Amino acid sequence: DANSPEALEIQNQGQLHVDYNGKMIPLSTVPSMFAGNNGKSKGTINRIALYYNHIYVVGNDKLHIFQTNESGISKSNPIKVDEGSETVYVDRNRLYVGSESMVRIYSLNNRSNPRLSSKVEHATSCDPVLAEGNIAYSTLRSVTNEGCTGTENVLMVLDVEQANRAKMIRSLDMRSPYGMALINNHLFVGEGLNGLTIFDVGTREKPKEVEQREDLVAYDVMAHPTDPNIIIMTHRNGLKEYYINWGDRSLVEVGSLQYR
Repeated sequence: DANSPEALEIQNQGQLHVDYNGKMIPLSTVPSMFAGNNGKSKGTINRIALYYNHIYVVGNDKLHIFQTNESGISKSNPIKVDEGSETVYVDRNRLYVGSESMVRIYSLNNRSNPRLSSKVEHATSCDPVLAEGNIAYSTLRSVTNEGCTGTENVLMVLDVEQANRAKMIRSLDMRSPYGMALINNHLFVGEGLNGLTIFDVGTREKPKEVEQREDLVAYDVMAHPTDPNIIIMTHRNGLKEYYINWGDRSLVEVGSLQYR
């Protein structure tokens, strides 16, 4: 409860998030990511995905499906998903749902009734997922004070060429990975207080770390909607924009927005 001693103690330490009923929301489930799909760039998305005239909203254990039309929005029957589901992403007629224990892949041949094709289990952790074609990336994060239990802090590379036989093909150790953006054959991974890590993914299945920026704070990252040379990052108190010098992958701050 928002007025409980536990909630008040959290409020004294920083921010307290509550729902419309005044109940405390665990920090690990507060949306901190945003979509960034623009031309050659892709970014992670948290709990909402739009595909043609369908809207997919992931809850803790249900996938809610809405359809837009000229008369408004209608809702289909929700689909049961893995408990602890956190993120949803759409790519190539497939829906990816990341949870605390697995990545599930659904076929969207029937957009109003997605069908489970396969799943890839992993250690318990917080789990954004991003997909492009035959490869998907999933970051696993274990930060105890965010409700992310476990010990894994890695970038998983999944082979999803055959949706019904998805499998992990590579795992790279990281420090505290959050959201991702794929821009110009580079995968940008925010690591919160540990900065930003950049991978060369010219070969999608073999990410190669090429840069670490420990001087930045980056939770989620996305490409600018109109300028592919600008990247936007969320930090503790707002957003920051950086110009990317692709020659040496240096970043120059060009704008910021502070939350009130």
